Amino acid sequence: MGITKNGFDNVRVMPFAASNRVEIFSLDGGTSNTYLVAPEDGKNYVQSVILDELLNDLPVINVVKIDIEGHEPYAIEGFRSLLGLHKPVVLLEFNPYYLSNFSVVSPQEFLRQIFGILEDVYVVEHSGTQSAFQSAEEVWQHWKNKNEEAVKANLLPDGLLHFEILAKAK
Repeated sequence: MGITKNGFDNVRVMPFAASNRVEIFSLDGGTSNTYLVAPEDGKNYVQSVILDELLNDLPVINVVKIDIEGHEPYAIEGFRSLLGLHKPVVLLEFNPYYLSNFSVVSPQEFLRQIFGILEDVYVVEHSGTQSAFQSAEEVWQHWKNKNEEAVKANLLPDGLLHFEILAKAK
């Protein structure tokens, strides 16, 4: 709806899940913040695609937004070639809760993956504050500190803090 409401004509919406493999998944988690699980009867199915293959005909990719509840490491892995070719600005969610519960890639491993393929890495917090970071370890420590602050202030249960990562592909 936002695409139409804002009059964008340069956006394509495709009914696929981005991954590092072609596979059928089920969507779980309700109507918002759904996540991918092994196929289950009675659940909505979704086909995953490899973005390097699906989008290889695009002449330019300037901006990429990825927020897929713990499946980000797999989507990025399946998009590495085009990220390296087009060098877009990338905005993606860093959500340790989903990474820990619905991925075999730990939050720390995902941060190392990010720093391996992205540069000029910024963390964008819910307040809008943006901070530059030079390493995965720095971001992880920042998350741990901010998570602890949120828990002490009774803003969030432990582990539910998440950030947006804003960076440029190398």
